[in-house]
Amino acid sequence: MAIAAILDPRFKLVFVRFCFPKIYQEAEATKNIEYVQRILKEIYDVYLHEHNLNLKEQDLASKSQESSSSNRSICAVDVEEDGVEIWESFLKSAETVLQLVKSELEMYLEEGVYIPNKNIEFNALDWWKANTLKYNVLSKVAKDILSTPITAETVQKLLCGVDWVISMYGLKKKCGDDQNEGEVEITLLEAI
Repeated sequence: MAIAAILDPRFKLVFVRFCFPKIYQEAEATKNIEYVQRILKEIYDVYLHEHNLNLKEQDLASKSQESSSSNRSICAVDVEEDGVEIWESFLKSAETVLQLVKSELEMYLEEGVYIPNKNIEFNALDWWKANTLKYNVLSKVAKDILSTPITAETVQKLLCGVDWVISMYGLKKKCGDDQNEGEVEITLLEAI
């Protein structure tokens, strides 16, 4: 749930940094925030690796196609294509250097949270779709994580987990004045 919250541009890591200290003691909150960040980075790295493998396969297929077309004569066009290949090779190496400086994940987390227009219903998956060019790999991660359906069974497991955390840490359930005796407000779940 924390990773899904981070991938919602309205919340990002700010939300986890806000909620965890309210759920856990300070040292454990810090440890859990670092754990969530590490897991998100590992997930991103798996997707990035897969993305890079796909690029290499496409590059090999493209080079194999070019070498199989033997009907070309040597002329100025070949010189231009060699120049284009050199340029593309340079761009790929430059993009690799840029990736070492900042990943899509780092850029996303460094940006401020997205504050949507209150008059328009916000959909995080639509936001990721609109930002696919900017976050090519991270948008795939977000799509896979955020599109996981929430079923009644999932909600039941989450509520059970909340009860377990409340019991384990001796927390009190918060009941509002306008709630019936049996209703309980779980602020964290409602926010997500």
